[in-house]
Amino acid sequence: SAYLCINGLVTGKYLSQTKVAYETQWRAFSPLSKKYARAAYQLLSTTDGSDLVLENWSWYLLEHLPLPFAVRVLDCLLMEGPKVLYRMGLALFSDFARERGKRLSHASG
Repeated sequence: SAYLCINGLVTGKYLSQTKVAYETQWRAFSPLSKKYARAAYQLLSTTDGSDLVLENWSWYLLEHLPLPFAVRVLDCLLMEGPKVLYRMGLALFSDFARERGKRLSHASG
């Protein structure tokens, strides 16, 4: 039954499976993050490997969230579609920049 659930996610419209769809997904996230999470985008653009982070943002989202949160994200994904991943990605991206800014201000002050 777990196989059928994963198969439904992959074969449906929820998770990208082709290289073109995956590239389209991260290329769409880059301008969204630049517009809606400006501080995080600027912080990330000053570091090495920023393209790698933007390319793998959807996998970081599911890989690094605690299981209860990942289950809720997947539940919302099934109900509302892929836009949920973009919203969660932008929210976590903004939160990352805020926490990083706090750490840098504590270290310098």
